[in-house]
Formats: sequence, C-alpha cells, structure tokens
Amino acid sequence: MLWGSTILVIGVICFITYKIGTNFYKKYQFQKWEEEYQANSYKIDEIISSNAEKNLKLNDLIVVCELRKALWNSKTSINVIQMSAELVDDKYKKFSEVVKADLVANTNKDYFENSEDINTALIGKLCTQHYPDSPNIKNNVYSDLLSQKYKLNGDQDSIGYVDMSLITNEDLKKYERALQVEKNIRLKY
Repeated sequence: MLWGSTILVIGVICFITYKIGTNFYKKYQFQKWEEEYQANSYKIDEIISSNAEKNLKLNDLIVVCELRKALWNSKTSINVIQMSAELVDDKYKKFSEVVKADLVANTNKDYFENSEDINTALIGKLCTQHYPDSPNIKNNVYSDLLSQKYKLNGDQDSIGYVDMSLITNEDLKKYERALQVEKNIRLKY
C-alpha cells in the first residue's frame, strides 16, 4: 500500500513537472518565433522600401496599386493581381523580380512558403500597408508618392482622388490601363 501511494505521488509530480515544462517550452518557442517574425518583417519592409525608393516612381506603381485597391474586397487572389500588373508593366515586372529574389535571399528560408506569401508582402508594403494612428510607421509607398506628387493627404490613397485635370498624361494612361485590367479580371474571375 505504501509503495502504491509513493508511485502515485511520484507519477503526479512527474505529470505536473511535464505540464509546467511543456508550458515554459511553448512560451519560449512562441517568443523566439515572435522575435524572428519581427526581425523578418523589418527586413522585408526595408528591402522593399529601399528598392522602391531607388527604382520606382509613382507611375510605376499605379497599375498594381490601383488593382489592389479596386479588388480589395473581391475574391481575386493576390497572385492574379501580381501577374496582371507584371503583364502590363515591364518596369514593375523587373522591379518585382529583383525584390522577390532579394527577399528570399535575405530572410529566413521558411518565412515564405509560396509565391502568394511573397506577393502579399510586396504588394502590402507597396500598396496597402497603412497605419494612420501611428506617426512612427510609414504609409505605403504608393500613398507617399501620391502625396508628394499631387499633394494628397494620407487617407486619399488612390489616384482617383486627384482632380483629373491635374494628372499627367503618363499617369492617366497607367490609371486607364489599370481600370481596363480590373474590368478584365472582374469578367474573368
């Protein structure tokens, strides 16, 4: 009887120790993952922003960003938007290929599981990332370029908000192209 009670107590102690240890290990793993995620997020933002600042102007982002904004609530995948933008804009396609290679080379290899993850990060930083309540985090690249060129405030993140008489011919052609591609995507999908 004494041995039975001793074995039961030892079993309960082992079980409790196991549960506590597992809980600490999970917290440790989550903390490591969170640190890695933040480090990768910072790297991703930095890679995309620095490449965009060096190689792109507003005109180069009109098609992809207007497509993203127009199709935001649709069931259109980010890959369709990315492919469509690359098909109609060679400069954006070249930029996108360089940045994607740079992202894969400079982040944790397991961070991007597929092309949609990379496209989401790219288009997110270029077109949709927006934190109006936080002054220390930049808007998306497209909004910044729109604000600089056409003196829009940060909430107006589409060239559609600009008076059409003020838009340059080059930008207007890209905007019209984006509208046509959007129409084609909506008809197809």
